[in-house]
Amino acid sequence: MSLENSRNEIYKRMGENIMLFQKIESILKYINHFKKTASHVSKLKENNKILIDNLNNNTMGQLLNEYLNLQENKSTHNIDTSKEPFISFHLELSPSYLENKSKLLKTLLEERNDLVHHSYLNFNVNSVESCMEIVKTLDEQKKRVKLEINDLSAIVEMIEDSKKAFIHTLKSDEFKKGVDLCWLQNSELVIVIIDKFDQIVRPDGWASLSRLGQVIRETCSKEMKLLKTKYKCKSLKQLLIETEIFELREEEKENSSSTLYRIKSNFKIEK
Repeated sequence: MSLENSRNEIYKRMGENIMLFQKIESILKYINHFKKTASHVSKLKENNKILIDNLNNNTMGQLLNEYLNLQENKSTHNIDTSKEPFISFHLELSPSYLENKSKLLKTLLEERNDLVHHSYLNFNVNSVESCMEIVKTLDEQKKRVKLEINDLSAIVEMIEDSKKAFIHTLKSDEFKKGVDLCWLQNSELVIVIIDKFDQIVRPDGWASLSRLGQVIRETCSKEMKLLKTKYKCKSLKQLLIETEIFELREEEKENSSSTLYRIKSNFKIEK
């Protein structure tokens, strides 16, 4: 093989390895994007764009550090979810796995930086023999990089499966019912009803539904007028049942009966 052909083999392998390193970088961006996604639904698109822009500006070293610090970067969000859903993801890998990967990936990062920035100075391309040694080194590097790509790709596949399961859940009737119930329990009218309970409760722990109706019409008449359109309930009694917060019973008297209600004992009220 001529010296020119030997050099061409080096250039060919350098280009291929650089592309493989870029693939690792792309996978790291994907994984980091997944685990850093956290936003109210209404801000998801906007925040997602900001996150992508930030990740695109990160170096491979920064992406790698972010990936290896999965355990340290566990997010805790004190978010008000009463008004709208909040979406966040968490990816957890074992500390032993990350420790092992830390050494391997940091070594590859150093090799990548040498390949991109210092190969011209480090490589001796003045003889066929030295060129073939470089080709051999690049081929060995390629094998190691591919192994890490396969390993990272397995995590991507796991994330994709999780996302599919999440989307399936979002589309389910059970999830929709849960979201609707959460909205109803935190709606303006229901919050007022809970607040007014202490004012009209009897010594036996029950309150009169008719008395509640009077109080609500006096203090929250605007919302009461929206009972059928906004809350999809024909009556105040139906609203209390739909919230799953209250229990009701009928109290019989001599010639009449009245509906009583109280807050369920297992329902936590935060004030």
